Amino acid sequence: MLGRVQSSKIVDSGRGRFSRRHFFALAGAAVAALAFASGVKPAAAESVLAMHIEEQTSWVQNFNPFDLGGRRQSTMDFVYEPLVIFNDYDSGKPIFRLATAYKFSDDLKSITYTLRDGVKWSDGQPLTSADMKYTLELMLKNPAVDIVGVGESVASVEAPSPTEVKINLKDVDTHFPESLADFPVVPEHIWKDIKDPLAFKNEKPVGSGPMTEIRHITPQV
Repeated sequence: MLGRVQSSKIVDSGRGRFSRRHFFALAGAAVAALAFASGVKPAAAESVLAMHIEEQTSWVQNFNPFDLGGRRQSTMDFVYEPLVIFNDYDSGKPIFRLATAYKFSDDLKSITYTLRDGVKWSDGQPLTSADMKYTLELMLKNPAVDIVGVGESVASVEAPSPTEVKINLKDVDTHFPESLADFPVVPEHIWKDIKDPLAFKNEKPVGSGPMTEIRHITPQV
């Protein structure tokens, strides 16, 4: 898949698989490319970064994070930021993204995430604990969209403050944070009106990541 960075926005127009380690490498390249471009182009001009991501010959414009078989690979990370990822090359060290911290209770039967304050969805609405609570409960109520297996571990969810989410577990599970590495927080104000969250193509996604506007999508490089 090709992604083009245009005025801090990525245009999805290409094909294949993409890992988080590749994402960070490309992100570094993007910063370098944009810095270089800013020195040689007028301020009003757009800088473009082309990235080869997906090895596919055909696809549909699908940015539904719950549709594992049909979504574009750039849906995760680019459209929907993860809470936290873990660096396999640094003893599993957590790298916080939407979340800034998590903490288990003394009995290890619940875990509380602290979300980054001041984050907004691409339509300008605030991203809060209500969105994360909604997404978790959507998965609990609809196993078809439970792509990370929260139904196996989560008993209930609370949102004690706009930046805190308490997840009550069915049993002790010290590896639970790792299970949420691919968990996409979706905006409640958009998804609450979607009748079939698995079939929804989400062609014009409202997300938390750097891909905030889909200007065009084409089936080849």
